[in-house]
Amino acid sequence: MRVLIEIFMMQVLSLFAYYSYFNTEDIVLFFVLSTILSISIFLIEDKKLKSLPMILFMILGYFYHPIIVFYPAALYSLFYFYKEKSLLSSILLIVDFKFYVVILCGVSIYLSFHNEKFKKSISALSKENDYLNLNYDKMTKDKINVINKTDEKIKEEILKERERISRRLHDVLGHTISSSIIHIKSLIITTTDENTKKELTLLNEKLKEGMKEIRENIYDIKSESFNLKKAVESLYKDIPMDLTLDYNIIVNNSSMKEDLFQIIKEALTNTIKHSDASKVHIMLSENDTYYILKIKDDGRSEAFHIIEGIGFDNMRNVSKKYNGNFNYFYKDGMNINIYFRK
Repeated sequence: MRVLIEIFMMQVLSLFAYYSYFNTEDIVLFFVLSTILSISIFLIEDKKLKSLPMILFMILGYFYHPIIVFYPAALYSLFYFYKEKSLLSSILLIVDFKFYVVILCGVSIYLSFHNEKFKKSISALSKENDYLNLNYDKMTKDKINVINKTDEKIKEEILKERERISRRLHDVLGHTISSSIIHIKSLIITTTDENTKKELTLLNEKLKEGMKEIRENIYDIKSESFNLKKAVESLYKDIPMDLTLDYNIIVNNSSMKEDLFQIIKEALTNTIKHSDASKVHIMLSENDTYYILKIKDDGRSEAFHIIEGIGFDNMRNVSKKYNGNFNYFYKDGMNINIYFRK
């Protein structure tokens, strides 16, 4: 799936380049044909035959120069299997040299290299996890705990790798597209031909949309790197009380997830310091309007509930940050209710 996404991304970026250099009616044909050839390199099982789609692509590029704009996606696929040898195919760029296409070739090589590296890392971690699972039934309770910790470490490493790749993508693609936008703006200002100016303006808008989509996808990856449910469950071992959790919420805003976690930690800290509670129940849910956090303990002491401190001020301020509400009351224990508007 990742390969398909990155090939398609390179094709979309090449599409922008196509609009800036050519104005032909064959764009759909070239786009579809180059996409099929790029993907077929991955689908062909025999490594000796994987170069055939690229050879066909080079032949087409020699006779139909516009298709060379879509060369980066084909190079992405070929580099994945042949590494430096695949660069021999770059001779095709001499036929019709385009600076923007060269930049995209660099991006495709970078993505292809790190995609394979990431795949090997995942494969190694997966094999380790499989090995541990095979011996699961034979291990003692202490060793089972080690397995769980290892599994969590694997997931954390995967998320860290995804976040690292997202940052590098942002740096590479962000700089490339931003530079292109600035360059196109200068061309819009200096050109006198209205048709050209109109096409450049359209291309500029498409680049901006592409940049926005890249940023949104990178943000989603970063959001996945913090697991709110796992973070709350990790508190179990540090809380000297019976802690239960009802988790029925999906939050995509990474900042909000972290704020919810900090509020829970603050509430539990207050309970430990000032309450005689033996049980704490945390409920995270949502409706059409709000994300809802409810925390209730069975403490019999009301003393600390009457005096608001910095912790309650923080909870109230965080609620305001999301146009929400904060309230608390004592009834059969301390009850804290927090609402974040969606």
